[in-house]
Amino acid sequence: QKFAANIVGSEWSYVLSAAELAALGADGAKTIDVEAVLTNSTTVTSSRLVSLKTTPPAIPTLDAISGDNGISAAEKAAGVTFTGRSELGSTVTLKLGSISKEALVDATGIWTIRFLNTEIPSDGSVPVSVSAKDAFGNASALTIPRLIQIDTVAPGKPTILPVTGDNFISPAEKAAGIQIQGKAEAAATINLTFGSVKRTTTADASGNWSVGLLGADLPSDGKQKFTVTQSDSAGNESEAETGEVTIDANPPAKPDILYCQDLSFFPGEVLSELKQYV
Repeated sequence: QKFAANIVGSEWSYVLSAAELAALGADGAKTIDVEAVLTNSTTVTSSRLVSLKTTPPAIPTLDAISGDNGISAAEKAAGVTFTGRSELGSTVTLKLGSISKEALVDATGIWTIRFLNTEIPSDGSVPVSVSAKDAFGNASALTIPRLIQIDTVAPGKPTILPVTGDNFISPAEKAAGIQIQGKAEAAATINLTFGSVKRTTTADASGNWSVGLLGADLPSDGKQKFTVTQSDSAGNESEAETGEVTIDANPPAKPDILYCQDLSFFPGEVLSELKQYV
């Protein structure tokens, strides 16, 4: 295509319309040829190879934030790093709440943006979104905002119900294994430590939790303590609640029966049993 340039003094210019750009075809290398006719009718030409790019970059990806899309007290204190992928050489803009930050995409297509603890909003549900702009100025669409939960308040201690109903573990109960149960926040992660044994479970939607221990998991006889903590969805862990049980897994020895000279007052069935010891 040929276009007549606008000349002002010794400078010329031409602005391509959207239709004329579209007529140039797909993105890629294009050659611009310029021809000028001087006042003495001499014709001069010049050429330059340029890159055409009108296609915006794809929407950048955004990895799970802190691994679970939640920010705990410890994670906020340490600062949070956001990562994802986008077009090579493009600039990614990330908006967290009211704060925006930019980063260049590296040679592997990865971008990284770090927020200091002072830049992270207060507790609550906060939107985060990303967009990209290539070196030509073409901008991608904005991602659908992802809501992340910022929660820096640890939950309270979980409760522990009496083990085996009375906090005493008999030989039969130890042999069969026991269940340690209690209440916590809904869907909380429960961590139980009993001696050298550690177990993890998840509370149900009503906050009920239960951890099973085999007889081999239980320590020796005596008063034994164990601890339970709960962690919320953001990863904040509560203080430990302590439980105590008495384990008595060894039955008592047979009783001694002293000699009794007059057995006539015992019922017949009891007497027959006792005579074998007399």
